[in-house]
Amino acid sequence: MKKTTAIIYKLPLLIAIAVLTLSVSCDRKKVKELESSIEIPSDLTVEKLMENTEEYQLLGRKGKIIFPDRIAEVEYIDETRMHWQTTNDKNEIIQGDEKINYVQISEQEYFVNWIEESGFTVSQIINTKTGDVKAFWSFADTKSGRGGRSSLFVDGKFEFGE
Repeated sequence: MKKTTAIIYKLPLLIAIAVLTLSVSCDRKKVKELESSIEIPSDLTVEKLMENTEEYQLLGRKGKIIFPDRIAEVEYIDETRMHWQTTNDKNEIIQGDEKINYVQISEQEYFVNWIEESGFTVSQIINTKTGDVKAFWSFADTKSGRGGRSSLFVDGKFEFGE
């Protein structure tokens, strides 16, 4: 949310830079036409700009990701912690509390990564607007000739929980 706020506050500066750049390469009349064509609604506030971002915010919320062979219920506690519980297609339940690496990629996209106690490694790109999840799993595999590990990509669907 901090990055989005910074971008919002920089918006007038970015507009000013664009206008200044055009004034160097265009004549004054065209610049005036451009300035008059930019309409910023009088009721526009930072809060209104942030509404969309908050709607898709991941931190401090719960969600569910449906994968082909399991369902994960996840709570994104903050930028460094999460709790998860998965139920596989045999109704086996496992859960954990993880230290995560978290980056907001866009208004509604997030990259989340963690390494579980077992060494199972998860990396996910979650789009909270479309619900698309692209996960990369890496895990111990004694039959693998590649450092004793195997990996795979898995697609899932995300939805916010209660």
